[in-house]
Amino acid sequence: MIEQRPAVQSGISVDSVEDGAIIVLAVHGRWSVTLRIETFNVLRRCLTAHPAGLLIDLTGLDDPEALSLPAGAKAAPCAAGREVPA
Repeated sequence: MIEQRPAVQSGISVDSVEDGAIIVLAVHGRWSVTLRIETFNVLRRCLTAHPAGLLIDLTGLDDPEALSLPAGAKAAPCAAGREVPA
C-alpha cells in the first residue's frame, strides 16, 4: 500500500537568525516547474544578502520521483559563484 500524504500547499519560506548571518530557505509541497523557478528566484535574492551561511531545508518537499535532483545539483555552483563583498 502506498502511503498517502496530506496535501501541502507548495511554497517557500525564508527565515534568519537575528543578525541575518544565517538564512534558512525552506521549500515545501509538491515539486513542480513553478516551484523550481520560485526556489531559484528566492535563492538568488538570499545570496545577494551575502549571508555567512545558507541552509536549504527540504524536509517539507514532496518529490517521490526525485525530479528536484537536477535543481539541487545547480544550486551549489550558483552559490559558489557569488562574490563576497570587500
